[in-house]
Amino acid sequence: IIPLGLILFTAKQLIFEKTKITEKISRDISLVITQLLLGYFLAFSTLYLLLDFSFFFGSVASMPFVLGFFITLLVIDMVLSNNELIDAVKQSCKEKKSFLNKTQIIAIIEVGLLLAAGLALALPNTWDMSGFAANQPEIKSGQWGNMEPQYAVIEVTIPVFTSQPEFQYWPSDDDGSDWNVHIFIPSISDSQLDSKQLGVAILLHGYGGADIEVYRDTLELIASHGLVTIFPQYISDLDLSSVDSDFELIYEEGGSNHPQHQTRYDMAWLGINRAISALNITSGGELAEVLQQHTGANTTIDMTNLWIGGHSMGGGTTFSVLDRGLELGWGSSSLQISLEASWVHAQQGNPLRGNMSNLPDHTWAQITEYSSDITVHPCQARWQHSRIWQRDSTIALNDSQVQYLRIESDYYGFPRMIASHYIQASFIHDNFADLAYYSRIDAQAARIATQPQLFTADSQLLISAQSFLVDENQQMTDLGQWSDGTQVNGITMIEDPLSKPIVDGTYCTVNLCA
Repeated sequence: IIPLGLILFTAKQLIFEKTKITEKISRDISLVITQLLLGYFLAFSTLYLLLDFSFFFGSVASMPFVLGFFITLLVIDMVLSNNELIDAVKQSCKEKKSFLNKTQIIAIIEVGLLLAAGLALALPNTWDMSGFAANQPEIKSGQWGNMEPQYAVIEVTIPVFTSQPEFQYWPSDDDGSDWNVHIFIPSISDSQLDSKQLGVAILLHGYGGADIEVYRDTLELIASHGLVTIFPQYISDLDLSSVDSDFELIYEEGGSNHPQHQTRYDMAWLGINRAISALNITSGGELAEVLQQHTGANTTIDMTNLWIGGHSMGGGTTFSVLDRGLELGWGSSSLQISLEASWVHAQQGNPLRGNMSNLPDHTWAQITEYSSDITVHPCQARWQHSRIWQRDSTIALNDSQVQYLRIESDYYGFPRMIASHYIQASFIHDNFADLAYYSRIDAQAARIATQPQLFTADSQLLISAQSFLVDENQQMTDLGQWSDGTQVNGITMIEDPLSKPIVDGTYCTVNLCA
């Protein structure tokens, strides 16, 4: 980038030293082009700063460096192209008094500000872009999170609604035709077994995350272990114009009384059941033939072996969906819960709030907090950990089966490791996500898919997955070392997180979660 910029800069200066070319190409035209390019790079710089404040959190170094470098070059070029300004500055310095007119003074101020902006973007990232900064540890082949599929995966889609939606607060301009359920089916060679069963996974998206591309990497990873994976789209934004003006929003113990909960949870439940019905071979579901085509004859889905999880809003939605599923025997053989950067659940009323007292003894769960998450309050996830661990104040599950994890950011080397709210998003999938997020999802999915009663049973892989998830020899929480030997901050496992202060030193009280 630096040689390219310098070559272009030098070439232009040499070209304009030729009198004949100068006559053909006005310097005014050159100045206009330079200013247009400056405006272009400044606009992108503004966009970058907005994204960095809410999304990147200092993790991106290449973009500000490139923007700053070219802004600096363009500013210098603009100055060197203005002979009158240069002569006036030289004369002012020589005679120790100003020969600058008002326009030239304004131009110098403008140049100073633009130069400062360019250098402010480029200089802090020069070391990282030089290649001298320490590199992240990398996932090796055979390790959890390496994204190597065990089975190929095919994707099918069916609509959520077969008629006009009739949910409370539903937007009048939405006829429901754009809402779908995405189902990922592992492609498994047929066998001579008379009856085969595949476990099931359900992933519930975050606010505004209905686009399948946001979670594609997660969905394909889970399904590649042999789990039929269901991704129901459900609504984020509703028409709340009919809500009473004196309505009081209350946050309590990791939950809330948002009026949107009912419609969101019911729609997610509807989509999941649409998928289950479509995959039903006995009743001739619309996807039964597709399922058998890719997994062989007599294959059925087994809801008693269940992975269920959610990100952000999907974490809160998980409680309601899981409660309804437990009533139907879902997860009665094996159950894995995964809540990532979880947002509030419904605080009142079942099945909205979800009854966790029905969780089976074999439940495993990971509830995860991210140190650079400025989107959700960490107390929400801590209260939700307590609900699952204590089974809603009944008989607690084994401590080792319900883990509360805090993923720590690490700015030491390059690329930086940023534990943000959006690490699950496929479009920012990086090596740190493999280490801190996908490795755990990988092992969680394998733990369910390898259960002995399933077609994809694998006792050795099951032992390996459980060993990783219980953090034997710190293989889950120790993320390795930077290339210069410096230890990565890694993952902190927090026991009884409600009894521990959050990062600002405060404790999670009943109402501290907004």
